[in-house]
Amino acid sequence: SLEGWSFPTSVTAIGHSGFCGCEMGSIVISENIETIGKLAFSSCYLLESVTFAENSSLDTVCEFAFSNCGNLKDLKFPEGITTIMYRAFEWSGIERIYIPQSILFVDSYAAQESSLTDVYYAGTESQWNEILSEDNDNFYYYDDYSEFDNVDIHCNAQQTVQGYCNSNISWQYDGMGALTIIGSGEMPSYPQGKNAPWNE
Repeated sequence: SLEGWSFPTSVTAIGHSGFCGCEMGSIVISENIETIGKLAFSSCYLLESVTFAENSSLDTVCEFAFSNCGNLKDLKFPEGITTIMYRAFEWSGIERIYIPQSILFVDSYAAQESSLTDVYYAGTESQWNEILSEDNDNFYYYDDYSEFDNVDIHCNAQQTVQGYCNSNISWQYDGMGALTIIGSGEMPSYPQGKNAPWNE
């Protein structure tokens, strides 16, 4: 029934089944952690939020790392990650994932039997097709099949950006399709979206 945890800076990896089945609602992955191990957060049914520290060193998300996390809807990976392994999100509630351009390998079966609907990828479509591959150690793969075939892939997605409409109203785009406008007073008019500061 572990509900929270703070990683010391000396930790560089979360080991096999490290927090499997814990009742945590949120977790912050500290900046020195390079690897999220196999089954690390599997079956954390109450987990709703995973945040990566600024200047994150994350490189690899291993097999089943977030499997069976039914309440986890969004994952935004930090720049620098290179590898997402087999069934990393299997049977999870994850709907949206942000993947930076640093990624080198995403297993075709990473999202097997998950709720994933949208991937926001910072690179181009041709780059995505190059990094999406199969781990040949798993003999039961079907040739030319991917669990991402029925997912909307949004290429050239931007990291979080923000700005102002005027001195009283600001905006922020999260890189995964959500625009938030904050402030008070009358907002400038952008007929049919023209000249809106977040368009680009």
